[in-house]
Parts: sequence; structure tokens; C-alpha cells
Amino acid sequence: MSAPALIGLTGPCADQVAAVLDGHGYRVHDAAEPARRALAVIDPLLPSGRSLTALVGTCGWDGATRDRTDGPEVARLVHAMRTEVPAIVLGGAAWLTRVTAEISAAADLLGGAPVALLGVDLPAERAWVREHGGTVWNVGPQRDPDSEANLPADVSAQALGRRVERELARAAHPLVVA
Repeated sequence: MSAPALIGLTGPCADQVAAVLDGHGYRVHDAAEPARRALAVIDPLLPSGRSLTALVGTCGWDGATRDRTDGPEVARLVHAMRTEVPAIVLGGAAWLTRVTAEISAAADLLGGAPVALLGVDLPAERAWVREHGGTVWNVGPQRDPDSEANLPADVSAQALGRRVERELARAAHPLVVA
């Protein structure tokens, strides 16, 4: 067996593991990116009086969701744009359809490199990853019982890299119980 060709990443520090996987030849895609692009077009005002794009331009999307004043509203907007809006307007998992099309197009154009999909937070996204032979990894301080691996976020980059390598090896050579 080899390392998984598809890894779904969830949790507040998933981007750190995505960077490690990128170094291992994985192509990184982000399930939330289409929703964030749509929100940037709308560019709502936040509780602080700043616009969403001004905040994101200052500290990036991750920083915007952690902002002391506007973070909760940014997180709510992203979640609503990923779940409720597509269900009302487009019927179902429209963003997932968009991201899977991007993954397929990249594979057709660039070849079959393994894929790391960031932001696999919704049940439909996790199901899609598993239906395509992938595994879901949670990265952060809270354990996720619905993930095949739980990786810590409060370690050095070097330690995180070693943990990712161990998880890749474990996935490539699972224990066989007779």
C-alpha cells in the first residue's frame, strides 16, 4: 500500500499540515475558498465598522476568523456561505461540486499527484473524501472522533512534520489484525 492519495484536513490549524503535505508532493485545495471569494465580492461591514476585505487584507482569512472583535462574525458568514446559501440558492453542496471540479481539472492538467483538501468541515465533504478512498485528519487542540487521525497544533513545525510523516507511513502500512 502507499500513502493516501486524498487527505481531507479539518481543524483550526489544518493549513500547517497542508504546508507539510505540500512538501511531500500533495496538491492543496481549499473547500472553503469559493465561499470566501463570494464573500469578498459581497464585502459586508463587520461589527467593528471595517469591511470584510479590509480585515482579510490586513491579517488573512485565518487571522480574520480569530480577530477579537470581528472573528465570530467572519466565522458565521463563512459558515453560512458554505452551508445555508448554497442550499437555498443552488440546492445542496454547490461549493463541494465546484472544488471537486477544480481537483479533477488539476489532475487532468498536471497528472495524478495526491491531494490535500483543506476545510473538510461539513459532513458531505467528509463523505466525499471517504467515498474517494481518502482519509480525514483533524488538526487542533480538540480531538475529533469522526477523523481517522488527530494531530496536535501546539508543536514545532519540525515535530508536526515528523507526525505527518508517521501518519502517512501508518496509512501506507496499516496494522493487520488476524
